[in-house]
Amino acid sequence: MIFVAVGTHDGQFDRLIRRIDEIAPYVKESIVAQIGAGTYKPKNIKFFDFAPNLDEYYRQARLVIVQSATSLIEVSMNYQKPVITVPRQKKYGEHINDHQVEFGEFFAKKTGISCFVDVKKITPELLKTYKTVPEIDLANLEKLRENYRAFFKSIAPLGKDRIDYFVNLVDPKKTDKVLNIGISNIPEIEMILEDKVRECWTVDIDGPKLKKAAHYLHKTKLVEGDITKDNLLKKNYYDKIVMCEVLEHLKNDDRVLMGIRSLLKPRGKLIISVPNNHFLHYLHPVTYMQHERQYTNHSVRDLMKKTGFKIEHFNVVECWTLLANLYVHLFYKYFLGKSKNFLTFGRRANRSYRQINKGGLDIVVRAVKI
Repeated sequence: MIFVAVGTHDGQFDRLIRRIDEIAPYVKESIVAQIGAGTYKPKNIKFFDFAPNLDEYYRQARLVIVQSATSLIEVSMNYQKPVITVPRQKKYGEHINDHQVEFGEFFAKKTGISCFVDVKKITPELLKTYKTVPEIDLANLEKLRENYRAFFKSIAPLGKDRIDYFVNLVDPKKTDKVLNIGISNIPEIEMILEDKVRECWTVDIDGPKLKKAAHYLHKTKLVEGDITKDNLLKKNYYDKIVMCEVLEHLKNDDRVLMGIRSLLKPRGKLIISVPNNHFLHYLHPVTYMQHERQYTNHSVRDLMKKTGFKIEHFNVVECWTLLANLYVHLFYKYFLGKSKNFLTFGRRANRSYRQINKGGLDIVVRAVKI
């Protein structure tokens, strides 16, 4: 029996199920498929959507075909069966990004199994003759797990929205000392981090804003001062530093980053966001009143390298709703005399924080001190 499993993801994987159903009459072997949230109903094979447990199907199968997710690792480790993996792809609406493509190919290279991005390469003859069992040397199992964890950290733990995304990039640990440069009126990032790390610090030149933010914080150490000045904070002290939408306001950004680098411990992490040189920013009033510059993908990469950082995560986020939210906020503030947050249009913007994007209004980087 051949068993096909697409997992519990809430998106369809009809492309794979349809291909298996097409070639099933030529295979001359029983095929059972778990189709998950798929809409295509096979005509030539047995199928079901979900089940409490798939162990019995895996045990009975001669060959297993599985998506390129954590189930691939579990099947490879727990059952001595030939395995083929097929990754979900964003362009077919099967996932929010293409991390399965990268991981499927990575895992196949490590274990010797086949990974097919193009389902047309799955043929009746292949299914009849395929016998490759994943080779996972127990001595190297921990190395494989480390690569797996590092791989997914590099492409996404991402997040459900902006705050969740930045907290995930910080990856707070109980032993961490974290510094945030630049305070918000409602310090949402610090409100989460201060309960997850050993020390949480925030520095800002705006004293009144710090006092307002202090009402929301209980453990965060607030420092009023200019981050560009020497001897404001301890050198080689912090494990992570967060600086969102600040660098574009400062002159001599390379000198500032060198100073920030000196505050980090060896191999410390820097998480920054800066405005991308997107044409919509020419409709952004703050661009003209407060920004010293905008950035491009190339200029950010060069700046990180020049100032002694190695990039380990790079993304472009946000969309037109960033401007729409700003103008709604300004209208309420100056015409109606009311406070309005920036979440009037949030769904599309939040989507950009859940995936790796090719374009957007903001550039986000996590880099390590080298």
